[in-house]
Amino acid sequence: MVRKLLLFALISILVLTFIGCDSTSTVSSDLGNTELSESNKATEYKFNANISEEEKQLFKIGASMIESFYNVACDSSKFLKTDINDMGDYAVVNIPTDFIYISVKINYESMEVFNINSELYSFTKFLFEQISDFSIEDSSKYVNYKYEKNPVNLEYARSVVKDFVKNTPLSQTKMTFKDSSVEKKYNSDETEYYILKYSYINEKMIYDTVYFKVDAYMRKVVQITN
Repeated sequence: MVRKLLLFALISILVLTFIGCDSTSTVSSDLGNTELSESNKATEYKFNANISEEEKQLFKIGASMIESFYNVACDSSKFLKTDINDMGDYAVVNIPTDFIYISVKINYESMEVFNINSELYSFTKFLFEQISDFSIEDSSKYVNYKYEKNPVNLEYARSVVKDFVKNTPLSQTKMTFKDSSVEKKYNSDETEYYILKYSYINEKMIYDTVYFKVDAYMRKVVQITN
C-alpha cells in the first residue's frame, strides 16, 4: 500500500507530461461498437450526485470500452464533471480506473469511442513492473526512466500488438498488418513510438482499420485509434 501511495504521488507530479498526447490516425466508428462490450452491460456504477444522466452515459460508454480492452475496473465514484472535455464534435473523457485514469474520445453523433489513450496508465504499470522502491525525491528521474531501456524494432512492436490483442474483442477478428510509421524521440534519431496499421473484417462484414501506438521503450500499446 505504501508503495502504491508513493507511486500515486509521483504520478500526480508527472501527469502533465502526458496531457496533450494525441493521434493523427484516420477515424472510423467500429472501435466503439457496443456489441464488442456485451459482457460489460450488466455492470452497475455509483456516481457522485452532481453527475448528469448525459455525463453518466459518456462514462458508461468509455468504461465499457476500456474494460473490454484492458484488465482494469473503472471507478465511477471518482468520476468528476472536470473529467469531460468538450472538443466540439467529440468529447475527451478521462475514465478513472482503480488507480490511474484512461482517456477515451467519444463521437457525439454516433456516441461511440474512436480512440483510447492509455499512455499514463501504461507508464504507471511500467513503473510498477520495473521499480521496487519509489522516492518522491527522485521524482524527476522517473519522468525519463523508460529511456533507460533500449527501444525495440518494428517486428518486436508487432509482437507487442499481437500479445495485446489476444485479450481484447479484436481477438475475434483476423487482423492483417498493413503499414507502419514512427515518431522519433525528441531531439534524437531513436524511434519512441510505432504506429501500426491493421485491417480486419468487422461484424458488419466490412473492411475496417485500427491503429495501435506502441511505446518502443516501455514495449506497451499506449493508444488505439479506429
